[in-house]
Amino acid sequence: MLETVVRLEPDHHKWRTREIGHFFSRWPGWLKWPFTRTFWPERRTITTDELIFGWNDPAGTHHQGLNDAVSFPGVANAWPFPIENRINMLSTGIKTPVGIKLMGADLDVLSDLAEKCAAAIRDVPGTLSAYSERTTGGYYLDIDVRRADAARYGLTTGDVQDVIMTAMGGMNVTSTVEGLERYPVNVRYGPRAEG
Repeated sequence: MLETVVRLEPDHHKWRTREIGHFFSRWPGWLKWPFTRTFWPERRTITTDELIFGWNDPAGTHHQGLNDAVSFPGVANAWPFPIENRINMLSTGIKTPVGIKLMGADLDVLSDLAEKCAAAIRDVPGTLSAYSERTTGGYYLDIDVRRADAARYGLTTGDVQDVIMTAMGGMNVTSTVEGLERYPVNVRYGPRAEG
């Protein structure tokens, strides 16, 4: 999960503007000025939705929004406000404003159902992206500690698990300070060289 916070210019008058098509848009300037000066201006600032999703001019020109500009393969964009995103995640556990949770015992069946749900939801009008989180296909390593053999060497199960944790994921042993920045120093076994 990547999270980026975009801070918008608070003064909406500095935002980009877009052309609005009115019934008098093709009239000559001397004839339409009473309308544009009083009731119906020909340009207006874009809305937040237009900034995110883009818009089409009356002439048919498509103006790209943020959703088009920052689309990465395999990454779905969600555009909530930061506090709204926190509340959604805390209350539902889902990273997007709308989501479907499937629960059951068999991960393979759940993975199939999730793919089918995502395929069905993609056709719903207004859906920006629909994807299912992968729950299967990862690499797992199950280690069963032989307690009797560990006890023969004076080790507890916790000691063995600490060594495994350090070997597989590393362990922060200290931190280094460089100016105002702090970086953890992580120790782990190096990958075995194949040869």
